[in-house]
Amino acid sequence: AFYRVPGLSLERVRSELDRLMLEPAVAKGLDVLVQSRLAECSCRVVENGVAREVPILPELYHLVNLPQEKDFHEFDGWYHTLAVVSHTEPDLILRWGALLHDVAKGMPAVRAVINGRLTDRGHDTLGAEMTETLLTRLGYPKAFVHRVAWIVKNHMRFHYFVQNGEANEKKWIRKEARSGEFRDSQIMRTAWEQLSKVCAADVLGCGKPYASTDGTLAFGECMADLSLEMPIHTKDLNYDERVIKLAGNKVGEGLQYLLGQVQNGVITNEPDALYDALDHKLRRPVEK
Repeated sequence: AFYRVPGLSLERVRSELDRLMLEPAVAKGLDVLVQSRLAECSCRVVENGVAREVPILPELYHLVNLPQEKDFHEFDGWYHTLAVVSHTEPDLILRWGALLHDVAKGMPAVRAVINGRLTDRGHDTLGAEMTETLLTRLGYPKAFVHRVAWIVKNHMRFHYFVQNGEANEKKWIRKEARSGEFRDSQIMRTAWEQLSKVCAADVLGCGKPYASTDGTLAFGECMADLSLEMPIHTKDLNYDERVIKLAGNKVGEGLQYLLGQVQNGVITNEPDALYDALDHKLRRPVEK
């Protein structure tokens, strides 16, 4: 029946993928999709009266039987991926993030053997690029694509921070706050929660006995809480009417200055601190 697939619309295929991704037996369904070679088929989309073929998910095939370093993984690339997906709750962002978190592993640009060990350094960055490409090709909304790609891009850094207590998590929060990825602090908080859940599933999906996600989930809660303390936009600043009066006709400029000061950790996001900082700036002589 695969000869019928090229005649299916992209919308129909995307709908079926969404349904599959939310199934309790999602891992089994994805394995059938790949092992049957259905994922390498194409569907079609009509744009401006012109039909074109759209590959479904050929990017998954190189993961099948892909060797991984045994010190860290019990499974090959594909069965590790399925295990990670199976450890996520039925949510499209989480499931797609889990499915694609290691999509770049084994690619020539990242696969290497260093000191006798298999490595895939940079698979997070390349994987995020591949994620953007394939989810955009499948017609998913930009916000959805960007969030899943963000999860893929940051999953290895998240693991690093969990394992290295001396790493500066506030510096990472500031970087993300300035990145333009998030419209407000609450949206960034949600993203950290999603990343944490995918990374916890990644830990469990390695197949190692006694694997614990306590540290992963605790760090995720920490980053989620910190994100609420880190303003993304001037609307996230806790200023009062004193700041507005003080800024006069330069309110926008003044708020941007305060936003930068809070993001840099120079001042706290409190009314008195914001007012004092702006007052100090306006009283400071202008450098010539």
